[in-house]
Amino acid sequence: GPYGVRLESDKDGRGATIKAWERGAGGRLGPIQKHGGIRIGDVLLSINDYDCTEVSFDSVLSKLNCRNTLRKVLVFGSQTYYRRMLERKKGPGDKAVNGSIFKSGPGFDSFVKQARVQRDNSSNAYAEYEVVCSMRVSTSKVHKQSTLKWSVWRRFSEFERLDIALRSTLGWQLNGIKFPPKNSLTFNKLSLDFVESRRQQLEVYWKGVMGVERIHEFYKHYSSDELKRFLDVTNILANRSTEAAQAPQNNEEDNSALTGQVNTEDDNENEAAGDSGLKGNDAVPANAVGQPAAAAAAVTAKQQRGGQRRMNGARRRQTLSAARRASNISNMSSTKTQSTTKPSDSSPVATTTTATGGRRANAPPPAQQPAQPAQFPNKTQETTAQRQPAPPAGPPRNALFDSIKSLRKE
Repeated sequence: GPYGVRLESDKDGRGATIKAWERGAGGRLGPIQKHGGIRIGDVLLSINDYDCTEVSFDSVLSKLNCRNTLRKVLVFGSQTYYRRMLERKKGPGDKAVNGSIFKSGPGFDSFVKQARVQRDNSSNAYAEYEVVCSMRVSTSKVHKQSTLKWSVWRRFSEFERLDIALRSTLGWQLNGIKFPPKNSLTFNKLSLDFVESRRQQLEVYWKGVMGVERIHEFYKHYSSDELKRFLDVTNILANRSTEAAQAPQNNEEDNSALTGQVNTEDDNENEAAGDSGLKGNDAVPANAVGQPAAAAAAVTAKQQRGGQRRMNGARRRQTLSAARRASNISNMSSTKTQSTTKPSDSSPVATTTTATGGRRANAPPPAQQPAQPAQFPNKTQETTAQRQPAPPAGPPRNALFDSIKSLRKE
């Protein structure tokens, strides 16, 4: 359907558990898989206000596919959380809660990844094998569980001692799980082929051990203490507790048992909204799907950025206004200086240029044009300009010609 998951019921035909993912049209992921915090094996706890843990599988599907409700809020939880819910509702002694859903599930995973050859202080060579672990733990920071990942390196002899300790405490539960033989026909036990062959044998053995029911539920009393020491679980959890204590505390309600909450809609609304899986104004960033607080925080941050941009624009406008005022004052001062400067005395005989570009010396000055009234930007400049003496006028044109004629006659 539009949700992109394949569901199955428990052995009693109740509830709904995610069995596999399915892609929609065009290979798109469904809104549940997009959430990122929900995994295969998680249990559908509720649809809006409808409790899915105490009804049949068919009733859950009918409610999920109901087209009368366009918007649906799906709440998922881990199998461990689902088990605790049933224990609280029916009591610890009820046989109805002892179904297959109480197996270890996907909360812890481990495998033998690789091998290497090391040397000790005496230059003695030996082989080590890396055991990789991942465990889901509760967190109060977000509405989903976090995953711890670590690895330890162990020698074959340490695997052997662990096997002896497990068989002494678990007994028949390890029947059929064979430990790799210690002796072999090879002469070089550090050759790459032999080390890799032994790693594969240890991997088969390790898968069998991990399949023992409740052996790695380390937060319960019935888990294996030997396995906990072998994997250094106590130190890993202690370090995580220290980091959580040093981190800032979150006052929000602790919903750590929930793996995710998804807001989704029916098939038609999903097609209209595109890839987001949300409708209209409900579309929020991918990391805020099903988390209204995160969406509100994103909107608040956007508003703060807009306010900051407006403040920066106002500051720039103030700076430009101040620069314009300073420029106007400078221009006014320059005009005042030019108006108060005394003009130098010029010769009464000007040099003019003819129409052909030649120059004629001692040419009479051009006829004086009637003076235009000066334009003054302010009264101070007007008063200063009126105080300046007028430049001396040259000799009259007729007197100049008479002087030239008298010189020629002589």
